[in-house]
Amino acid sequence: MIGIGAMLVATGGYYVTSSFFLAYSTEQAGVDVTIVLNALIIAGLFEMAFMPLAGLLGDKWKPQYVVVVGLSGIAIVAVPLYLLSHTGSPFIITAMLCITAIFTAFNYGPMANILSQLFPVAIRYTGTSLAYQGAALTAGVLTPIVIPSLLGIAGGNPWLIFCYLALFCAVSAGCVLQIRKLHSQAKSEDPEARKNMTPIS
Repeated sequence: MIGIGAMLVATGGYYVTSSFFLAYSTEQAGVDVTIVLNALIIAGLFEMAFMPLAGLLGDKWKPQYVVVVGLSGIAIVAVPLYLLSHTGSPFIITAMLCITAIFTAFNYGPMANILSQLFPVAIRYTGTSLAYQGAALTAGVLTPIVIPSLLGIAGGNPWLIFCYLALFCAVSAGCVLQIRKLHSQAKSEDPEARKNMTPIS
């Protein structure tokens, strides 16, 4: 359950800043779909470029802290991302999506390392896979249904979407930090467990 919670933004939250942003910016803000699609492609390249950097930072410092920085950034930058889409400016939309992509990379890059800390070697692959797929089957499935409903309830204003995303980010951050705590406790309580656990930075 903690692993699933850690992955909420990587699955459901990502939909808010990508697929649904495409729908919102074209339908609510009146931006040409070509502008948004091109911006999303460029942002995707940014995310690919920064993903290895996020992993390296996680190895050098603390992977949990890198992910929390990413989650905090996603929750904050989503607000100007949506609001500034109403400018219709290709530069502004692309820039905001690229900034969002950097924080997304920071959230996702070190995640495999973090999830592996939850499970001993014998069940690590299965446990990590269940965390990924469990998040996809919950947050990933429900978000495309919930987000349009929240937008309708708010009369086209995205403030409920911001609250939804911020809640996901807070829960994910709490779970990520809890994984570090559980990992440290397991190592201190059972010296033999160290043989079956991933070293933590």
